[in-house]
Amino acid sequence: MRHQLPLIPAFAFTSHNSQGRSLDVVCVDLASCRSIQSAYVMLSRVRSLKGLCILRPFNLSKIKNHISQELRCELERTDALALKTKEFAYERLSWYYGDRDRD
Repeated sequence: MRHQLPLIPAFAFTSHNSQGRSLDVVCVDLASCRSIQSAYVMLSRVRSLKGLCILRPFNLSKIKNHISQELRCELERTDALALKTKEFAYERLSWYYGDRDRD
């Protein structure tokens, strides 16, 4: 006697591979994520809550943590550096940009 199982074609992404995609249905395993950033990427790929499936229970601290003060300072520093770089480039390339909008 043979038994058959119905199969549904599917595919998977890592959280890194899913960045930049918008998906209608997402099934996430938050118990396996290693950082709040990974959890954010996993949860933010789905277009609506109706399309979100959480595979298994997980520790809420995985999505409630805040970034460290050290990381926050580094992000502010790199944002300021990016702004200085942009201003420097516009000064040096003013002949190119002329009266165009700088954004």
